[in-house]
Amino acid sequence: MATEGAIDMLITLIGSRNELIQRQSAKAVANLGVNSENKRKIALAGGIPKLVALAQSPLISIKIEAIAALANLAVNGMYLYLSRSCVVM
Repeated sequence: MATEGAIDMLITLIGSRNELIQRQSAKAVANLGVNSENKRKIALAGGIPKLVALAQSPLISIKIEAIAALANLAVNGMYLYLSRSCVVM
């Protein structure tokens, strides 16, 4: 899924005005963000700033999914992905 353009599509969907689409796309990014290869792809696709913006939603259900996605992106034994670059820890 991630290798077939899903990440770019999901990052685009995060910016939707539809709350259900925002929540479900953030949840999908959270699931993909567990994989270390996908972390870099999500960061390079501009996913982190969009997730940070989504985490400021007034709806708790959207906040939860956005923060879960950010948490999954941040956790890795060797790397911490910030903005659009990868910083070796």
